[in-house]
Amino acid sequence: MHQAETLVFLLALMTALVVISRKLQIPYPVMLVLGGLAISFIPHLPALKLDPNFVFYFCLPPLIFPAALFTSWRDFRRHLRPILLLAVAFRLLDAVKLFDVIYIMTGGGPGTTTYTAAFYLYEKGFQEFHISQATAGSWMFLILTIPVVSVLVRRLLRPETA
Repeated sequence: MHQAETLVFLLALMTALVVISRKLQIPYPVMLVLGGLAISFIPHLPALKLDPNFVFYFCLPPLIFPAALFTSWRDFRRHLRPILLLAVAFRLLDAVKLFDVIYIMTGGGPGTTTYTAAFYLYEKGFQEFHISQATAGSWMFLILTIPVVSVLVRRLLRPETA
């Protein structure tokens, strides 16, 4: 089967899964994920190399646009604070844990384009042997991270009021 035929087959399958999900009253993104998971277990399927632009322009919009279109502004404003809190907390934690990827992929370069605080602390402690500065920086990182995470956990575990 050629790649175009495979793509047409997958698009037809996606359409069928959406129709089935409407009849079963299941959210269609859930049905699409389950369908993709089922397809992944079929042995000896041809490898399909998708262009990222195809996924970006044709596969993601049917999932994202209806959710954005049918979300009420009142609900969005009501949930804006937890959304922003999650975004800030996850970005902060992502900056903390990004060291290994940067170290393996780029080594902190070229120049300082991939230089993060975690990589800076590594260089201070293990390459320049300024252990006290690296330790102090790590403690500052921890002191900055704990309040954000504790507020996030407290906010997310608080029961919602109607």
